[in-house]
Parts: sequence; C-alpha cells; structure tokens
Amino acid sequence: MLYQAATEILKLSRIFSRFKRSISSQTALTNSAVGANLHILFQYWGNLTFLACIGIIIWLSFTPSHLEGKRVSLLMAFALFEGATIGPLIHLAIEVDLRYNETFKINIMLI
Repeated sequence: MLYQAATEILKLSRIFSRFKRSISSQTALTNSAVGANLHILFQYWGNLTFLACIGIIIWLSFTPSHLEGKRVSLLMAFALFEGATIGPLIHLAIEVDLRYNETFKINIMLI
C-alpha cells in the first residue's frame, strides 16, 4: 500500500514537472514577444539589450540550481531583453514595401 502511494506521488511529480517546464517556456515566449513589441512601439533599446542578454546568461550560469525562483526570473528577464534585441528585425519585416511581395515569393520558390 505504501509502495503504491509512493509510485503515485512519483507519477504526479513527473507530470507536474513537465507542466511546469511547459508553462515556463510559454511565459518566456510571451516575454520575448512583449520585448519585441516594446522595441517596435518605443524605438529604443539597441545594443544595450544585447549586452543585457549576455550579462543575464552569465548571471544565470553562476546561479545555484536550488534557487529555482531566481533562475526562472532571470530566464524571463533574458526573454524580455532577447525580444527587444530582435525587435529591429521584426520592425524591418513589418516595414517591407508590399510591392516586393511577389518578387520575394518568386525568389523563395527559386531557392
């Protein structure tokens, strides 16, 4: 009976761990989109956000694994700054003149 209860708890902890990882990745993706939108709306954060990304990754690599809350917060901050870093690329894609749309399609098909 005790063994069966322990195996049930292990199964639940595996399911919860997978769920927690899924939620963290979805939240990081959302933070990245927010960062890109912040760049598009306010037109700032250029190379500074790239340096912030590198700094946060270095900080994350030196953070002990038992501080899970801090590591998740650093991951979310990294995602925000990463989104702001790629914001200029997204902004450029939005501003592409639509006259060239057919030319782009033909070139992509040829490649």
